[in-house]
This record gives sequence, structure tokens and C-alpha cells, in this order.
Amino acid sequence: MDQFQYAFIVKAPGYSLGNQKTSVESPEFKTTVVGVRDLDEACLAAQDLVKNGVKVIDLCCGFNEEDAKEVYNKVDGAVKVSVAAVSFNKK
Repeated sequence: MDQFQYAFIVKAPGYSLGNQKTSVESPEFKTTVVGVRDLDEACLAAQDLVKNGVKVIDLCCGFNEEDAKEVYNKVDGAVKVSVAAVSFNKK
């Protein structure tokens, strides 16, 4: 069975492409988390992730729908790109 690869890109102050990246994996599934500072870095990270076999990319809620479209276009529509945007907060 082939290993399915998934990625989550997090945008936050102090993160920069190449400095914050980690993976967790089993023989069947690999999750890669990449920290970036902005949309440009997210696009570069996505291109690298797709080149290395990732099939689905989720963006943290620091991104919006237009950002997701930009990332999707930068990977030529090769993978599904989503934004984690639903949240519940008890106040």
C-alpha cells in the first residue's frame, strides 16, 4: 500500500520557510507541518510539498479563500488545497 501524504501550512509571526517543518508518519500516512511567514512562502512550500508527493494541503485559518486559490494555482491544481476556517469559541 502506498503512503498517503498530507500537509498543513501554518502562517505565523516569527516563522520562516525552511526553519519550521516537522513530519509524523506511519507506513500508511505521513503528515507534514510547515511554518511560513506569508503567502509567498506558503506558495513555495506548497510547490515543494507537491514535488515530494503530498496529495492534500490544508492552510491554517490565518489564510483566506483568495490565499487558498493562489496556492492552488501555484501548484497548477495538482492537489486539493483547503483553509481550516471553522472554529467554535466559548466566551
